[in-house]
Amino acid sequence: MSALAHPTGIPDLAEREKDKDQERDIPHDAASLISEQTLLAKKEGIKPAFLAKVNVLNAALHEIGMGRYQWELFITAGFGWFADNIWLQAIAIVMPAVANEWVGYPHVRMATFALYAGLIVGATFWGMSCDVIGRRLAWNSTLVIAGIFGIAAGGAPNYVGFCALIACIGFGAGGNLPVDGTMFLEFLPGNKQYLLTFLSVWWAVGQVVGSLISWAFLANYGCETPPAGTFCSRESNMGWRYTYFCLGALMLFLWAIRFFVLPVYESPKFLASVGRDEEAVQVIHNIAKRNGKETSLTVEDLRAAAAPYLGDKLDGPVETKFSTLELIKHSFDDMRGEHIRALFSTPRLAWSTSLVIFCYASLGLAYPLFNGFLSGYLADKNANFGDTSLNATYAAYTYQAACGVPGSIVAALLVNWSRGGRKFAMAFFTVMAGIFLFALTQARTGPAINGLVSIASFFENAFYGVLYGYAPEVFPTPSRGTGDALASAASRLTGIFAPIIAVYSPAAKYPDGPVYASASIFVATGIVMLFLPIETVGRTALVPAYQTLRAAPRRSADSEIDSDSDIDIDIDIDDNKDWDNHPVEDAAVPETLVAPTDPNIVSITRTRLIPRSHTLLTAHVPLLSHIHAPGLSGFSSQDKGGIDLPGYSVLEHYAGVATVLDRSSSRGGKIDGGKDSDSGRGGEGIARETSQLHEDTSTWEAHPLLELMARGREIAVDHQRKRESVDTLERAVEDYQEAFGMAPQRGLRCGEHTLASSLNATPIPSLIPLAHTSVLPLLAMPPRLLRERAMEKIDVLGMMALEFHPEEEAGEGIRMLGLDEVGASRHVAKDYPSLLTPLVHLLPPSPADAPLTLTIWTEDNAFRIPSERILAKSRELARRGLVWDEAELLAAEAEVDGLKGWGNVCDPPIDRSVGNQTRYDVAEASELAALFVVDPLQYMDVCEHPEHLVMNGEMIMKEDTAVRRWEPIMASSRLMHGSEMLGAPTRDTMDIIEREVPWRNKTDSRLFFRGGPTGIFHTSARWDWRSSQRDRLALFAKDRHARAHDDPLLVDRGVGQGGVVIREMWTMIRSRLERRGSGFVMCHPNGEDALSDCPGSFHGCIDLIDTVVWSGFVDQETSLSYKYRLDVDGYGWTSRWRKELSTNSVVLKATLYPEWWSTQAIPWYHYVPARYDFSDLFDIMAFFTGSPERDVPGRDDLAEEIAAHGREFALEHLRWEDMQSYMFLFLLEYRRAWADDRRAATYRYTESDAGMGHVDNVELDL
Repeated sequence: MSALAHPTGIPDLAEREKDKDQERDIPHDAASLISEQTLLAKKEGIKPAFLAKVNVLNAALHEIGMGRYQWELFITAGFGWFADNIWLQAIAIVMPAVANEWVGYPHVRMATFALYAGLIVGATFWGMSCDVIGRRLAWNSTLVIAGIFGIAAGGAPNYVGFCALIACIGFGAGGNLPVDGTMFLEFLPGNKQYLLTFLSVWWAVGQVVGSLISWAFLANYGCETPPAGTFCSRESNMGWRYTYFCLGALMLFLWAIRFFVLPVYESPKFLASVGRDEEAVQVIHNIAKRNGKETSLTVEDLRAAAAPYLGDKLDGPVETKFSTLELIKHSFDDMRGEHIRALFSTPRLAWSTSLVIFCYASLGLAYPLFNGFLSGYLADKNANFGDTSLNATYAAYTYQAACGVPGSIVAALLVNWSRGGRKFAMAFFTVMAGIFLFALTQARTGPAINGLVSIASFFENAFYGVLYGYAPEVFPTPSRGTGDALASAASRLTGIFAPIIAVYSPAAKYPDGPVYASASIFVATGIVMLFLPIETVGRTALVPAYQTLRAAPRRSADSEIDSDSDIDIDIDIDDNKDWDNHPVEDAAVPETLVAPTDPNIVSITRTRLIPRSHTLLTAHVPLLSHIHAPGLSGFSSQDKGGIDLPGYSVLEHYAGVATVLDRSSSRGGKIDGGKDSDSGRGGEGIARETSQLHEDTSTWEAHPLLELMARGREIAVDHQRKRESVDTLERAVEDYQEAFGMAPQRGLRCGEHTLASSLNATPIPSLIPLAHTSVLPLLAMPPRLLRERAMEKIDVLGMMALEFHPEEEAGEGIRMLGLDEVGASRHVAKDYPSLLTPLVHLLPPSPADAPLTLTIWTEDNAFRIPSERILAKSRELARRGLVWDEAELLAAEAEVDGLKGWGNVCDPPIDRSVGNQTRYDVAEASELAALFVVDPLQYMDVCEHPEHLVMNGEMIMKEDTAVRRWEPIMASSRLMHGSEMLGAPTRDTMDIIEREVPWRNKTDSRLFFRGGPTGIFHTSARWDWRSSQRDRLALFAKDRHARAHDDPLLVDRGVGQGGVVIREMWTMIRSRLERRGSGFVMCHPNGEDALSDCPGSFHGCIDLIDTVVWSGFVDQETSLSYKYRLDVDGYGWTSRWRKELSTNSVVLKATLYPEWWSTQAIPWYHYVPARYDFSDLFDIMAFFTGSPERDVPGRDDLAEEIAAHGREFALEHLRWEDMQSYMFLFLLEYRRAWADDRRAATYRYTESDAGMGHVDNVELDL
């Protein structure tokens, strides 16, 4: 897993010091970003600087993942929930026995009042103080206080003393829920926060254990109700005392486990909130170590994230070493009410806080009004049926307590799966509890009473489980403890009235009176819950309303960050044409954007609602249901062989819309892959402190895709500036040095004037880094072995070779070797000589006995997959100027040679069962399909993200592909972990649509694909990499009016297979899909769900038919009428990409293969990236063309803009001379690797200039 990056979009500290005098003149976009982030933070009642820090901490926790520490914390946090309920049950159960002993007190049941008084004070004190003195001190205090006073209560000499000790128990136990829930939540990765609801299982278990302990002691050591006017002696009524002795000792035992066996760290969020950044970072590292993981989070990451919001005050450390007494004193000095005010700082937050407190308060009254006196209620009812034994009463009590355990479990399981989210789940459970309590009042038999009480207990524990998980999620982190404290105190405050009502209310004379009251409150509160403004399903609640993805991939260890780089960003979002012109009625906007309350709505883009029937996912689950965290990491071009897209890294265009509903909130900065060049910065990267909004979309300033397009404009401007600035050879050398951290190869001066016809007279290494990085590992291969292996491949089928003779004065200087006149080589051979002949005489001479020879793989797909372990070490050696010992290299290759399966190429190898399974369960498919905006690099990197192999592994290459030795082959495309050098393709590359068809003249808004069923007749039991894509397109493109499955609209072009019967082709597709049972299948051609047992219930395919069309021959005039075109691997790649872009249509590209131009083509600016399994095609098209119901317009203007940029890119940057510029740099790189003396083939400059990016032309040997 990649390390966290220095958050981009934020100047480095050194840069801030250097430019302090200029900080008032913040660029427009940076000022806008800071203002925007400040407003969002203000909205949530937190400080922007703290928000920035927490985003970084959340990313670190996300990176570490769920591990040993969190599971230990789940257990110890559960102790607190266990203890909270056990004391509530204890007082309720022992009350009859206490009343029998102290009959002189007519209202002995008011002891419950004492417990609740203590709970109120405890919840308020511990909850609020933990926001000031820290969570850990409160965490370690509550159980021991309750345990000590619990034992003492068992020895109470009189009723007054008993009540006083019970209140002290409440003071300790009152802090359990607010502190323990807060503590647990703040250590959870966002995708595991549902475990907070699972804590309620401990609460239910506490109820059961309390009941069992009480039953055991009271039934055996308690006295029956004495005659009127008498009482039970202490000696005959020790059962309730033994209960308290036992419970107190149990609390001390649990405290000992917490304190000595499974100690916890202080919350890093709390530490960051008080400026103790060093400790916060150390805690993150301690957690990673406990989990067996690593993290590279640093204090500088936190401070740099917060720097823009602090003005001239850097967020430096504060004194961190406080004694316990100092912490307590500090807590009261600082407790001035700001945490309370923060909870009501905005209307939305005030409304949310108020309703949460109301729900706690009302349930806090209803629950004890019935359950607090349940033992007496059961005794009275059993007495009516002739059973007065204590055993019968406590047995019934224990049964209902036991039924609460599955209630908590069901709540935890359903809370994330409910279409209505947490709000609907707890509202449902609460109303149902009320309904069964109403039914209880009509019960007339013992079994009916016990059954209804048990069912009610099931629903009561269920709604409490959801509520206790929901509340901490909606309170801002700095005030979360306070919010929990207020809610818990409100619950206790109203609960204190339960004994008053039960004792003094006229209705209390009737056993069913409190039951009616409790049931009514449950039903009313359940209805109120539906009006809560915030839904928390799918959001990372560590910072309310913000989805905290990692900011950016960290630069590799050997690639330094240039703190003096100039960051100049100018965001241009066309507000005049925003979706704000088409508002949706407030009632139509779901309360949550991830799990809406309306079951027919599954996603929303700006003010557009997408009906469920239009989401085409691999497992028919709602789009954007949650974040798939492992997909959010990046890599350095220097670490992974050069697959680095400036302006489009794994997170750059992606993190801000990792769910389409996220709100990106910062831009700019740097990303990995070099130093200060455009490629090195990754187009300056992006720090995505994203927010998964759970609010009315009218608050959005821009749709996430608009931000991606605006970012594309920035990157395009940066690229143009780079082209204008690198206008001399010296600047090109500097650019190379800065981008790759090493000296360039000799020979660059030779091309300075010869290539003058190009727009870029001097090649710009950083804009086309694959010319360097794909060759880099070869600098570590022994020259003799490199030449030997290159020559061995010349006669292999599908290979050709070019031999260069720059010393020849006459002729082209190129000789072809191993030409396959029958296969694809003839097409490659046709154009390579004309492309490279002008460059040959510019190359430095090669040894006469070993002329430079380039072996070329002529097929589209990847050639070989060597071990990443070997390639990684090769890159490391190359940067240090070293080469492999030949014997060591051969031994390393022998270890992996012939190993089968994708997983074995990785370092370390991944489990083959993870990477190469051909079937996967629905849940896994759902996670992989949850992302709307594709990140092709994530799919490409099978070692960093093996989870994607289950979807794309067989599309790339057959599963049984063997790991092979490392060979110097050039190809026109390759896989992420391939060893091929990337060259520019020549076959059909110059195809172009010369006639420009204006956008207004394009009449068809459907998605057009031109291509045949290549690979569709593959007979292997496994699909090859092409047929899987084409089969999907065939499924997508069926006629909605087709009468049967074997009557598709797909028409064979008659190319290759010639006259194939379409009926047979479709039958083969169907049988293949049925054999695989693949989640890829989305629909039958008649529009029915292929996986559903209820045909016709899913209409996504019918809708998609209106978007994707598949037909027979289409002439050029007709094809140009389509506004949207689909480009897939095996067709537009690698040769026809330029032609597709030149059509002045929007090109959607689905690829797993980087190519030579990949670093220059900007997603969402020149083209639109699409998922490899096509599951996002509908949503992309709906964004541009509007909702299918035509109630929300699309963004045709943005589509026109992308189409124009794409055509411009094809005409200005994919020209013949651009390919020559690239190939010139490539051949110089390859020539250096070919040379015996590689040092002599490298620029030489003075030692004092080494590593500084400075070039003195006088000292250079060019």
